[in-house]
Amino acid sequence: MCLSDHARSALAAGRYGDYLNYVSTLAARAPDHPGVIYAVARGYALVGQPAAALRWLGRLGDVGAGRDVDSDSAFVGLRSSSEFRAVRARLQRNRVPVARGAPAFTLPDADLLPEALARDPITDEWLVGSLAKRKIIRLARNGTGSDFISNSGLLRVVGIHVDSARALLWFATWAPREASSTPFGEPPSQTRLFKCDLRTGHILRTYVPSDSGGDHLFNDLAIRRNGDVFITDTDQGSVYRVRLDVDTLELFLSTDRERFSDANGITLSADDRTLYVAFVEGIARIDIRTKAITRVPLLAAGSAASIDGLYWYRGSLIGVQHLPGLEQVARYDLAPDGRSIRHVTVLERGDSLLHLPTTGTIVGDHFYYIASSHYDRLGDDNRLAPASRTPAPLSTVRVLDLSEQ
Repeated sequence: MCLSDHARSALAAGRYGDYLNYVSTLAARAPDHPGVIYAVARGYALVGQPAAALRWLGRLGDVGAGRDVDSDSAFVGLRSSSEFRAVRARLQRNRVPVARGAPAFTLPDADLLPEALARDPITDEWLVGSLAKRKIIRLARNGTGSDFISNSGLLRVVGIHVDSARALLWFATWAPREASSTPFGEPPSQTRLFKCDLRTGHILRTYVPSDSGGDHLFNDLAIRRNGDVFITDTDQGSVYRVRLDVDTLELFLSTDRERFSDANGITLSADDRTLYVAFVEGIARIDIRTKAITRVPLLAAGSAASIDGLYWYRGSLIGVQHLPGLEQVARYDLAPDGRSIRHVTVLERGDSLLHLPTTGTIVGDHFYYIASSHYDRLGDDNRLAPASRTPAPLSTVRVLDLSEQ
């Protein structure tokens, strides 16, 4: 059982001191994660330490999160204080929308539930991966969609990436455990990496993790100029590689999961020598030659925790987050040596713009990203829940001109 599971169990049992100890340990590992910060604030409120609870709610404001703290009974004893009202107002200000981009296009099928998209430079069309329908569609310039890869054996399509130099499409799929699994002899989650012909969609090769034990979730991808492919394994907190000259899947780096857990977004520096990988705890940099991994410290207000899509742009990183109280797209300006984050700029946020934003792609100076995926309609059994309104909302893609930010 992981720390977060212990914390949930302690909270449910009313063991608030234990709950606070567990979430405080998590906060030491992920100091700018808004969900963890909020949990610590609740913990202090529940054990009767209002000053500490207010201090942690203030930290929640520092990372840019917005929460409705009035609806949480844990803070009922604080509501009459002027300090609580000031913190509440600050958290409300953090919910004010920021819109520096514009709508790009809307996907034609409300049940696609997209996770990733890529641009085909050969045809100038979009490729969009579907979680619910387990396929990749092509979106023509006139907005019409057609199936591109729809093999009946596909799982949920997660990350996709185009290697235009070699006319290849790489994509990852995943499926959760079967609902009938038991704690004993559980089968591992299924995950696959595919290499395809970009023109025809023909699958050229399939790659699977070599070990038989444990869960795997191939997630996001980055491709070096020499054709080597790197892919994150979220469940293992690791990075895999397919070298062009060998064409086999290998474990590139296994991390200390107490420091680097749930690897997700991944991107390459401009010189092709460094990987930047998003973890729950923040962003890490990996020297490809030595495989040395180090945390990229955040030296400014904001949060770099649990980024989904991560992209290099002119000495900065563009990140997409969808966390409790923090759904946003942000720009992280790096120090000249690329080893720390000096400034964070929120580019997009707000309930009216975003609903579970996921990933995107940079085309020139423009960043296109899935602003509303609606993937919360998809259950572990792959069944779609009814939409919250009729007609069902369509997933949208927005675009940011990064040269103007």
